[in-house]
Amino acid sequence: MQGERVSIWSGSTQGNTDFSHVLSLDIGGTFLKAGVVQRDGRLAANPLRVPTPSPATPDAVLVELRSMIAELPSFERVAVGFPGSVRNAKIATAPNLGTEFWCNYPLAETLATELQRPVQLVNDAVLHGFGCIVGKGSECILTLGTGMGCALFVAGSLFHGLELGQHYAMAGLNYDQLVGKRALEDLGLEEWNRRVAFAVRAVDILTNCDRIVIGGGNAKRVSGYLPDHVSIALETSNFSGGARLWRSLVEGPS
Repeated sequence: MQGERVSIWSGSTQGNTDFSHVLSLDIGGTFLKAGVVQRDGRLAANPLRVPTPSPATPDAVLVELRSMIAELPSFERVAVGFPGSVRNAKIATAPNLGTEFWCNYPLAETLATELQRPVQLVNDAVLHGFGCIVGKGSECILTLGTGMGCALFVAGSLFHGLELGQHYAMAGLNYDQLVGKRALEDLGLEEWNRRVAFAVRAVDILTNCDRIVIGGGNAKRVSGYLPDHVSIALETSNFSGGARLWRSLVEGPS
């Protein structure tokens, strides 16, 4: 299940709910982003961003992550958003990084061992969602970046992460191809926004959620009419989501 939450830690602090800072890692097909946030989700320092290496093998991605982490403040917990499915504490699919590189890779265990900190691993749309949901009713987060991510929340709790980017939207195109980075570059902003409007309408009908939030790196490019229950997430939601993800584990939904 894409929405699976995987917490990995074998150190002496297991079960300790006391933490003040969380390292949030947002692994994307275009950029790798890292930031440290306080327990309440406020940034403790300016976040960092570097281009995703090509090919995006685990070793190459980890080299870049280590470099960014070394420049950030200290932290007690780690939250990782990954652009693919997570199953049994390992990566199952990585459509925009290369599933052939990542399938069955134990990312949470690798980071927990290296950083000596507890790690929670979720799909990247789930991480964004925890950073921007209001915690009432049913909420859907759509992330627009290299592809399109989707996660559903009910009453502040994760309901399910959907691999909607790989689902066919129209005329042989899946949602990643319909509104992803390549479509924006090839079609231009106006046509891309028409496609985004189509995708939002389709997801609205599919999920019938009380609220839809659009996040991700290209959310700031969305323009035109949006229904009252559709909004744009803050650009820092991927980082603040890491803190709320951990708070939800130790405190319950909020």
